[in-house]
Amino acid sequence: MNTAPVEAVGESAPELWASLLSSAAMLFIVLAVLVGVLLLMKRLANQRGGLTEKGMMKTLATMPVAPKQRIALVEVLGEKYLIGISPQSITHIARIESEIEPQPPAPRRPESYFLSLLKRKSDPPPNDEPDNAK
Repeated sequence: MNTAPVEAVGESAPELWASLLSSAAMLFIVLAVLVGVLLLMKRLANQRGGLTEKGMMKTLATMPVAPKQRIALVEVLGEKYLIGISPQSITHIARIESEIEPQPPAPRRPESYFLSLLKRKSDPPPNDEPDNAK
């Protein structure tokens, strides 16, 4: 009888676990480095600052025109521009010379419409006929 193959399998089991453990450790190290690099990139991007953080550029208003297309009123270094935005391009439409500041729309209360309908339905209808039942 040949018992050599049985001994080879028994001796390779610790090597299998060692290689599995080293592979898992390498995967963990690679993922840790990836997360570290992403956090570092995020921190550096926030420290750099942009035009928006320094108040040099603001979006004053936007309005959808079509699906995936909108117009926007932006202020850059105190000058106002109307631009068109689509997935393919950004187009300068006009420079706004007006000194009028855009006012945000008044917040709508969605429940006010519902309450008015409810009140209208719950109030009895006015009686137009004179009361001559006496």
